[in-house]
Amino acid sequence: MSAIFLKLIILYYPTFLFARPLYLKELPPELKKCKTCHLTRGGKGYNAFGKDFENFGMEKIMNMDSDGDGFINRIEIEKGTNPGDPADFPGSQKKSGSISIWILTFLFSIIIITVLFYIKKRKMKND
Repeated sequence: MSAIFLKLIILYYPTFLFARPLYLKELPPELKKCKTCHLTRGGKGYNAFGKDFENFGMEKIMNMDSDGDGFINRIEIEKGTNPGDPADFPGSQKKSGSISIWILTFLFSIIIITVLFYIKKRKMKND
């Protein structure tokens, strides 16, 4: 059974370790997530901001309005709204999910470690 959990860790956990390139350190905490540049939380496909970033780099797109909502990317980043989502702009009521993927990853790690510890303890008790 512990082999199954180990396989899950090996297959699942690294995606979170490498999902956030270093350039995201320039973004406020509420924008440090996959959906800032990608279409999905899993990081599949780029949204308009992600495409502009890939094509031109962060510095060149700061004065662009990637998502066409009437606010340039710099303003959206400063205000904590998603520059790749036309429905999320300064003054809008749309709010991103409050639980960060990092918190979920941390909780998942704690659960896995606890389960593995319990399995090992149980094995030792049976021997």
